Amino acid sequence: MGAHAVVTIIDRQGQTRSYWAPWASPDYLVPAVAEFVAWADQQQYRLTADTWLAFADTYPGTLPREDVTGTAAADPADVGDLDYRYELVMHDDSRALRLRVFQLRDPGGQPRSYLFDELTRATLFGEAARLCDLLADRADQRPGDAALADSDAWRRRAKQFRQLHSSRVVTALAANLGATTTAATFAEPYPSIVIAGVQVVTYTAVDGTVHIAVYPGDADTWSRRPDGTPAVRITIEDTVVYGS
Repeated sequence: MGAHAVVTIIDRQGQTRSYWAPWASPDYLVPAVAEFVAWADQQQYRLTADTWLAFADTYPGTLPREDVTGTAAADPADVGDLDYRYELVMHDDSRALRLRVFQLRDPGGQPRSYLFDELTRATLFGEAARLCDLLADRADQRPGDAALADSDAWRRRAKQFRQLHSSRVVTALAANLGATTTAATFAEPYPSIVIAGVQVVTYTAVDGTVHIAVYPGDADTWSRRPDGTPAVRITIEDTVVYGS
């Protein structure tokens, strides 16, 4: 656990707060961030630096909370004795987040910064589960190591994270982030987007009318109703004009 790191929290307005910890390797920090997000969601707290500190104070030893904002340690270009930097963007209104993990040293210990991992709500809980399984296996291999705790405890956490990862909220977000768009070309002048297996094609006719065509036949299983049909809702200026 002896990885020195700084977590910099960035809000929607671009303001930053930075916190240092002597133990924050990704194996431990990513599950801790996932627990923080799940806790904030459950308590309906806004995703802010103050909520981060509230969680750290409620559960000591989980999140970095030594404030180094404004010091050299907060400078993204400074390596010093750090092993990792984390950039956590959190939007308190939409509850969006992105965690970027930067490893600051090469295998030989020499300074070399590169992006190690990038997570959003769509991937955070799944990665936290994977890391908890990794720590559980490590604990089985090193029984009696107090730093690793009980392997069963890690596996219970992994199970909880997988349940969160499989929730409809996370699944829907992953579908949104995974949507693919196809631009119009001279031969196929109909731009389209495919989201959760549903294709939406839109184009402008010669009379100026904007046409929207929806093809839901390949909708993902999770988005279908009990009778197997996909639900489609179309709104114009916040007014629902079609719903199935």
